[in-house]
Amino acid sequence: MNEFFVGQKVVCVNDAETYSPDCVPPALHGTYTVRDLIEVPSFGLAIRVREIVNPLYRHKHVGNVEYLYGAARFRPLESKAIKLFRKIARDVTEGKTVELV
Repeated sequence: MNEFFVGQKVVCVNDAETYSPDCVPPALHGTYTVRDLIEVPSFGLAIRVREIVNPLYRHKHVGNVEYLYGAARFRPLESKAIKLFRKIARDVTEGKTVELV
């Protein structure tokens, strides 16, 4: 299941080397905005972010394309409010008493 969407804020959890010295890697723990989501048949889900625009390179099958990052390098960035609502939902589901102050 794809947990990403265009416009979503994400955080980089893996800043491993890129496949090319021309490709700018995302910074570990850096926050980014999803610009594009592309399903690559032999690779899986890939992401482009608004904050980084990489140069084009010549791909032998599809022509000039911008470098991509594997979606596994990122996780959704959740606000404290969303985390709190998720905790409340878990507590309610488990039958725990929830006190809202």
